[in-house]
Amino acid sequence: MKVLVHSGDDSHASGADSAVRVLRKMFGNVYDVQPINQASLVNDPWPMDTRLVWLPNGDLLEYQQVLTRAVSRIDAFLQAGGCLVAVGVACACFCDATETSKDVQTSMASQSGQVKGLPQFPGTFSMTGYENERDIQVILEDGQLCTVKDPLGCLATFTGDYKAGNRLASYVTRSDLPTNPSMCTGSSVSAAVQINARQGQLFLFGFCPFTMQWANSRTEESPQLNPVLCLLRDKTNLAVSRGVVEHQNAPNSLDDPIRILPYFLVSRSDAQLDLLVAALRQAAKQTEQAPIAPHAKRELSPDFANNINGIRDTLFVKDTHDEYCIFVTEPDAVSSLQRIRQACKDADYSFYEAEHGIDFHLVRKTLTITQINVSLEEDGMESEWNLLSPYFQLENYFRAMLRARIALQSRSLPWPKSATRFAIGDVVGYAQVITSTQTMMEKNAAFLRASPVGLTLIATHQVAARGRGQNTWISPLGCLQFSTRFTLPGSAGAKSVFLQYLVALAVVYGVSQALDPSIGDVLRGRIRIKWPNDIYAEVRDDMPGCVHRSIDGTERRFVKIGGILVNAIYTQNKFDLVLGCGLNVLNSQPTSCIQQVLDDFSTSPMKVTQEMCAAAIFTTLERILSTFEANKYDFTPFTAAYRAAWLHDDQEISLELERVRVVGITGDYGLLRTVPMQSAVRSSDSVAWSAKPLAGSFDVQPDGNSFDMLQNLIKPKT
Repeated sequence: MKVLVHSGDDSHASGADSAVRVLRKMFGNVYDVQPINQASLVNDPWPMDTRLVWLPNGDLLEYQQVLTRAVSRIDAFLQAGGCLVAVGVACACFCDATETSKDVQTSMASQSGQVKGLPQFPGTFSMTGYENERDIQVILEDGQLCTVKDPLGCLATFTGDYKAGNRLASYVTRSDLPTNPSMCTGSSVSAAVQINARQGQLFLFGFCPFTMQWANSRTEESPQLNPVLCLLRDKTNLAVSRGVVEHQNAPNSLDDPIRILPYFLVSRSDAQLDLLVAALRQAAKQTEQAPIAPHAKRELSPDFANNINGIRDTLFVKDTHDEYCIFVTEPDAVSSLQRIRQACKDADYSFYEAEHGIDFHLVRKTLTITQINVSLEEDGMESEWNLLSPYFQLENYFRAMLRARIALQSRSLPWPKSATRFAIGDVVGYAQVITSTQTMMEKNAAFLRASPVGLTLIATHQVAARGRGQNTWISPLGCLQFSTRFTLPGSAGAKSVFLQYLVALAVVYGVSQALDPSIGDVLRGRIRIKWPNDIYAEVRDDMPGCVHRSIDGTERRFVKIGGILVNAIYTQNKFDLVLGCGLNVLNSQPTSCIQQVLDDFSTSPMKVTQEMCAAAIFTTLERILSTFEANKYDFTPFTAAYRAAWLHDDQEISLELERVRVVGITGDYGLLRTVPMQSAVRSSDSVAWSAKPLAGSFDVQPDGNSFDMLQNLIKPKT
């Protein structure tokens, strides 16, 4: 789900950059915060996956033009329950009368506040310019006093008859307004209002929201939380970047300021770690031996190892994308890892400051390699390992891996059983805060070559995560995010398209088959695949982004809870593949999650953890990939399982203005097979899933196209 900030075209709207920066800080781990220009606001189908649109202060004429052209999208957005915020002069477009002071720029003063086709609301909008910057005091609807620092240079005031509950903030006294008091009526004048528009909400702010501060104590709120963002959170159910209930007693998952924390590369097998260390040592010899940069603090340099007991070896690698230090430690050297993590938290990032904040890709990364000796008894929170990584407890993860493998031995899975050739997640790297697990593996050639097949990187927060097309892969606390290395021979490169389908199968069948049977019974059939690379979950009630599908004659609702990204690199006659996935496990915002499905549909309390779900998915994926290889990379053994798990059986959609029906996936290149409405072919027919050409069919490739379920539309991926 997105938060969009209008940034104008030829010039940025005043406050657009700061709006993006602040909204990313407050909401960026829950929503994909992006700037949007005029052309995109008018032409792109953004309303269905957007929660909030922010219109900063800008030229009134530009807003009139763009909003008039985008009226159908604005209306659809509000009708679907969306929220729109207009600041300063942008407010004029939503009021039925405008009185603009002569002090305001002539280009603005000559424009009417009415935009044909947009919702109009009773009230008077007044805009007054002034020269002297000074603080302005406003009082919120709950009586809390706030101060606005560095106002816009023009003030919007609302003097109409707004119903109770619509007024969010009022100017404290008339003297706080640099305007003619005769323009104002009543003892107080509205500074911010909320209006119900269609099924959604419209918020109008007459002042710069991001300079608003509490004027008195607010002990129940975080001191960093802007009062306006508190209002929006409370009025719209927007989720700020906060923790989840399961971890309420743990330390902050994301520090302020943000710091990149070390990867803990661990395994129960010292033999596998020895191979990894040997390969990385060779990589360190082959890469440029650059000196430690002068901006790096001593604690982040290889020399830091001299001051820590338990470190066996130190390597420095300047890879194709990242520079990183590697500390090889004694088994279970948790105290050493704690000191390394603290050094990363204390690092000075002043060198990495850029125009729009820290460039985290430039920050030197830290990796530690340690054997973990896990007691396979019951999970425990108080072990040293679990305290080291409270948001993904490594001891509990390895225990869950053992249980998941045992569980799958007794399960009958809907594809042929083959000898397990791959151990996914036996060597795992975990970082609480990192740029991107996908980037770390795919963009660093030396690290990728050194990694064994099945090495998996997991992160709690990704501050530069990647999605498909122009999307950002958001990183809320409670979301399981991982990337796994896999390989294909060069001759099987055309089959790499099926890997996104196989990872999706591993998610669906992992949580329904490799977890506790009672949990699996609830989740079975409620976690499904949307072609080509999304995971959807059933929800009880309608919500933004919800799609309706008739399954076995019953109307059911689904929302997106996960996505899959596969990248391939060809080298030395083989394809190195990085299989990436993000899955909402504990975070019910911004859509839903695995835990929410259990809460909604189970008759008794049930709990899952990220460690349990990771183990279930990895052990299922290693089974799937082994069968895929044993069958010479043929997707046919999985078609029945995939059909049972996807959302598209005989779905009617629009494709290039034609109505067609979705029936299957081609067995040769993994294309989505659609047929004309008059065709007799159905999803239950084998020809719908075969590699044989089908007369009259339209086969759509997954790369470059996406499936808009809300509009039943195949469209090019932007």
